[in-house]
Amino acid sequence: RSSTLLSDYNFAHVRLTVVNKNKLGKFNFNTRAFFQYGTGSNEPKESTLFLAGANPEEMMDNKFSRSAGFFPNEWMGYGNTTNNFQMGGGLNLRGYAGYLVPQEDQNGNLHFVYKGNSGAAFNSELEFDQLFKFIRVTDQNGIIKWAKKTFKLNTYLFGDIGVINYEEGAPSGPSNRWDMKLADFRADAGLGTAITIKKWGPLQTVDPLTIRFDMPMLLNRIPAVETNYIKFRWLVGISRAF
Repeated sequence: RSSTLLSDYNFAHVRLTVVNKNKLGKFNFNTRAFFQYGTGSNEPKESTLFLAGANPEEMMDNKFSRSAGFFPNEWMGYGNTTNNFQMGGGLNLRGYAGYLVPQEDQNGNLHFVYKGNSGAAFNSELEFDQLFKFIRVTDQNGIIKWAKKTFKLNTYLFGDIGVINYEEGAPSGPSNRWDMKLADFRADAGLGTAITIKKWGPLQTVDPLTIRFDMPMLLNRIPAVETNYIKFRWLVGISRAF
């Protein structure tokens, strides 16, 4: 991807995403490998790579995340701790949603690495909902059959690990770029559930909607305002990166 000719912006990046869905007995093991390398001296903020999830450009493409009032505004801000909203995408380190992610360089300067233009990540989910057997009930009106065709429920364990870049020092080189450095590796793990509305009755042109409730209870690098690496954290999300 690149900016167009005569554009006010100057950026380009190449992105590779590899998704694998594997069945292990009664478990589904889904993985996503992601890599992006970006260049340029002036990339619009809405097009940058985000550490925790989708960037603003991708969120504007979704009718639910771009609609004011669909989710509380206080869930979607950035600050000195994690927040409660995440949309699948980017490096997809969901445990860091809403966190500015400060990173100190070798000179003691602080950088916020919640976004950048280059990075790599590995995401995984182990679905175990097929382990549960529900009691069979006589359904003369077809309500259970309708529910199975309309909704899909998944429960899973998840883990994410990734690294993003930041720029340090004074502009250098013919492209007037800052020196690119890699931030510390960050990882999260936890438990989640997702419900997908597959059919919308007469509104058949509406795409399937997936709403998630994830609990990233483990972070390998916690915000400065927290003291526990393992604690109850939660977020509501739209769509899955897989």
